[in-house]
Amino acid sequence: MGVFKKTIAFIKALPPYLKNVRRCRNLDFFEYEELSRVDFKVPEPFSSCLSYGHHRVVSNYKGRPFNLMSDYVEHGINANKDPYHTRMLGHLEHPLIKHIYTYGPFRREVIENCLRVDGIKGKTVHTMGPYILWADNQMTDERRRKVKEKYGRILTVYPIHSTRSHQAVFDTDTLISKINEIRGDFDTVFMCMYWRDIQTRRDLIEKYQSLGYVIVTNGHGSDPLFISRQKDMMMLSDMIMANGFGSHIGYAIALGKPVYMIKSEYKYKQSDASVSQPKDVIDIEERCLKLFGEYSHTITKEQLDFVYYYWGEFK
Repeated sequence: MGVFKKTIAFIKALPPYLKNVRRCRNLDFFEYEELSRVDFKVPEPFSSCLSYGHHRVVSNYKGRPFNLMSDYVEHGINANKDPYHTRMLGHLEHPLIKHIYTYGPFRREVIENCLRVDGIKGKTVHTMGPYILWADNQMTDERRRKVKEKYGRILTVYPIHSTRSHQAVFDTDTLISKINEIRGDFDTVFMCMYWRDIQTRRDLIEKYQSLGYVIVTNGHGSDPLFISRQKDMMMLSDMIMANGFGSHIGYAIALGKPVYMIKSEYKYKQSDASVSQPKDVIDIEERCLKLFGEYSHTITKEQLDFVYYYWGEFK
């Protein structure tokens, strides 16, 4: 697609995007139906940088506005060591991008190695630690206080989620069984569902609600308040539980919340075909299971070291 056509596509996509941003700006994480009602997209070519509100996080980190021309922020936690995967993201060779923002030492090493091997100069890689620490809250302090009073000790569960193009399939009964084993230590279970699963898996919503779980969501991936709602939710939680690897693991530890991860067989389906996970992702999930697979309210040094390497250090 030529520059002219790209410009026209951007102009057409911008009004509906801004309309949905305005629609969602006063919605908190309990309003899952309205937050996931519409599949709206960040206008190209800024889909990566503007997703999840990461551009706002970078602005807070560097103390000045995010520059859509010269700044690039990585989409999320990335365990892939393959240089080809990093090159395919497209930002390394982009002539205008001067600053690349990411989590911690692992990604910095991968990116800087690619730049060195490819002979690309004039770009600086910034490790800013867990993005969530730089996010603003969406709720007021008073609103969070009232939510905490109402729901008491909260176990927040992050099940493996789908994407726009791939449906996640996993053993729901095993997840529920593991939740119920520890449920007595908490007053409330928050089930954090991704917008795509809220749209397509009404059966899961009904099943979770029949068990007394409270459905919550961070919102749509294109919503700039996604990470702000996630921060509110995690700050209110007493423990985070997951059945798969993701940014939530490091975010929880960075916010002082213990993590309990269970083993789950899962796959991603695209139409009738299953999509396999890269070996690097499988390997890091195995490491997470060893580190976080025991139910405990204590955060260990080994867990912190792991998070420091992949998500970056924090105080």
